[in-house]
Amino acid sequence: MNQLLLLLGVDLAIMTSPLSATPWGIPGGAIVNEIDGKPSICVPEQARESVAVHSISVSESQLHKGERLTMWQVELEPEVTPALLRPGDCITYGEKLPGYKQLVSARFLQVAVDYYARINLVVANPTRQSIIFYDAVFCVGQKIGGGLHYHQYKYERDGKVVKPACGDDFGGVSPH
Repeated sequence: MNQLLLLLGVDLAIMTSPLSATPWGIPGGAIVNEIDGKPSICVPEQARESVAVHSISVSESQLHKGERLTMWQVELEPEVTPALLRPGDCITYGEKLPGYKQLVSARFLQVAVDYYARINLVVANPTRQSIIFYDAVFCVGQKIGGGLHYHQYKYERDGKVVKPACGDDFGGVSPH
C-alpha cells in the first residue's frame, strides 16, 4: 500500500510539474523593412546577439483549404555553416543565400494580402528563454504614384493587434 501511495505521489508531481508543460524557447518579433522595393525580414536592433539562420519562409497569413500558401522558403543545406545575422541585419525577400536550398522560389506578393514571415534559428542548447525564431505579419500596400509598400502589424502590450491599411480600405491605394 505504501508503494502504491508513493507511486501515485510521484506520478502526480510529474504531471503537475511546470517542466512537463513548458516548451523550450520563445518567439522573437522580427522587423519588416523595405530594401530596393522588396520586403526584408530583420532581426531587431535590440537583439542581444547575432543569430544563426536555419530557414526562412514567407506564406500567406490566411488559410486556403486548411493550408497556407508558401510564397518563399529557403533552408540550410546539411553540413553547411549557417548565415549569421547581427542585430539590425535583414534578409530581403527572394534573396539567394549561399549554402541554402530554395524550397519555394519567391512568388509575386499581392496588394491587400496579409503575409507571415519567419526566420527559424539554429539554437544549439535551447533554454526556456532562448529565442528560437523571429516572426512578423505584414501586408502589401500600393504607393500613390506607383510601387509597393510593406506594412507590419503591430502588437500592443495588452494583446491588441493594430492592423495597417494595405490597399483594400483605400480603393487599392495606401495613404502612406
